[in-house]
Amino acid sequence: MTPANRSRVQRFGRGAIGLGLALALLGPTAALAQDDDAGRDVPGASECQVEPVEITTLLTTTSGADASSPLFSAVPVDEASLPDGPEATEEELAGITDTVRQLVACANAFDPFRIMALVSEQYIGQLVNAALAAQEQPELAEQLLVRFPVPLGAVEGGEPVAMIPIRDARLLPDGRVGAILEAQLATGTDDDVTALFYVAFIEVEDQWLVDEVQPVASELFGTPPATPSTPVASR
Repeated sequence: MTPANRSRVQRFGRGAIGLGLALALLGPTAALAQDDDAGRDVPGASECQVEPVEITTLLTTTSGADASSPLFSAVPVDEASLPDGPEATEEELAGITDTVRQLVACANAFDPFRIMALVSEQYIGQLVNAALAAQEQPELAEQLLVRFPVPLGAVEGGEPVAMIPIRDARLLPDGRVGAILEAQLATGTDDDVTALFYVAFIEVEDQWLVDEVQPVASELFGTPPATPSTPVASR
């Protein structure tokens, strides 16, 4: 490996770890709400079974730090403007549910490379480019943290995170499945905050992957601006 390529791999590795931390930390004052009920549904690390992505494989998905990435914009879309379509089949719903469950399990396992294995190639390129930019400009990091559909508070030695509910799964014209993920976030006060994400999943080799994400107007993201933002678009 040439010195230039070695430097690129090392830099990408730092960005990938940074991305893992971004997926694991929503912010300094927000974490996924927990309760004391021992019966709550918490996907354990043993459920994180997807094969991890190799750094050398991921090198092909990124072109470098992108401070202009749209992922740094957390402008919410109104739920009423989201794409409509037929309800997802039981098989499709089971597939995206398995993906979300593994995302939570892999976050509870603090395994960013397995988390990234559950993200499509085109979207992981956006995430990694943005993560590299956030490393260079820390003020961008907080904006990136709320752009992933699983806003987790799991870190090594921390409290495990519960499964995130999925609702309104619909088949999109391009064959993807769009659904809303609804998370309850603890803010450090007596009241939890609801965060909604519209996620488009794409099926690749019998595995549903996160392909696109849009924050939805909710307690965390607030209301849409006067000019509606563009909802998740068909490919």
